[in-house]
Amino acid sequence: MAGRNEVRAGKAYVEIALRDKVQGGLRRVATRLRAFGSTVGAIGAGLAGAGTVIAGPLAWANGRREPSPGSRTRCWPCDPVP
Repeated sequence: MAGRNEVRAGKAYVEIALRDKVQGGLRRVATRLRAFGSTVGAIGAGLAGAGTVIAGPLAWANGRREPSPGSRTRCWPCDPVP
């Protein structure tokens, strides 16, 4: 029959083995989360760039529209030719 010391040694071995497995799993999860975060960041940067590309011409076109009736703003098609 195993004595107290042998049982404690076996318990310590099992605890160390479990800790190593859990820590290894946590490292893998952390690596995957970092990769996911990088991917999401890249997608966000692409969408921000696309929004900028789209917003520029829209802002330009908005500034060149004809003013509404009674408006005192001026725009390119409405300016008199000198």
